[in-house]
Amino acid sequence: MNVLERAYKDLIKDDLKAAARRFKSVAQYGPRAKWGLFLTQLLQGGCDKNPTYFQVRNFLEIDLQFLIDNKKGEYVEKILGYADFFFTVNPESYKFLARVMSANKFYDPARFFIERARQRLYNDPELHFIIAQTEMALGNKDAASKALSDCLEILPGYHPAVKMKSQLGNLHI
Repeated sequence: MNVLERAYKDLIKDDLKAAARRFKSVAQYGPRAKWGLFLTQLLQGGCDKNPTYFQVRNFLEIDLQFLIDNKKGEYVEKILGYADFFFTVNPESYKFLARVMSANKFYDPARFFIERARQRLYNDPELHFIIAQTEMALGNKDAASKALSDCLEILPGYHPAVKMKSQLGNLHI
């Protein structure tokens, strides 16, 4: 097991100080460890350095899913509480949070973050696709169809939306 794996194991065992020490010991070697150090500091109530745009892009969703999978709800809630901060670093953050919440059937928070993303990034086709996925999961075929139409109006060739729209036309709900 490498240092990063051990650090994530410490995180799951609620030993945030040990996790932070391990992440810090290898932080100079790459963005994953730097992000892990930031994340453990955030979960402890403060951090000395902000993450980068790409760290948020590359790791926020993955680590949020990791924490959900490992039943670390208190950490997930804490991270979600920093949504506005993440938005200042990467404006797509609300979309990332919405995708993870929707994929895990937490539809109320998903819709909350969808609305925030929609207010700020309306012309993002991926956002409209996430809306469509969420609405389909909730059985709202008309809302899903509208979201797919909005997506394809923004980017007509967006393959996931083209495929879903085709499948939606074949459903009888």
